[in-house]
Amino acid sequence: MRLCRDNLNKVDEIKSLNIETLKLIVMKFICNFLLILNYIVYIIADVCAWAENIKYGLLFLLPLFVFPIVVKLANKVAVSQADKFFKSEWDVFLKKLKWGNSVVFAIVALGYWLFFSQSN
Repeated sequence: MRLCRDNLNKVDEIKSLNIETLKLIVMKFICNFLLILNYIVYIIADVCAWAENIKYGLLFLLPLFVFPIVVKLANKVAVSQADKFFKSEWDVFLKKLKWGNSVVFAIVALGYWLFFSQSN
């Protein structure tokens, strides 16, 4: 009888482990999907900028290179160990995404201010 209970406990542990693994996989998929959507928005903005003017198209090429780099760096720079421990994975992902978009926006705004807003 005890052997049967032990086996049932192990089965329950395996089921819970599989559910947790499945949750991690789904969360990774959602995060990667949202990163790709964000990147697609930058591609669409670049295409629209090229349609407007070549200078704007060149300026909007920056996010295509900067955004993936900044999101990778966000793990080291913007997200602390306490964030990873106390916040949910979703909150940590949103913090990285907000930080990445803020840096890209600041760089594009600075580039526009430096090169396009000044009169000749």
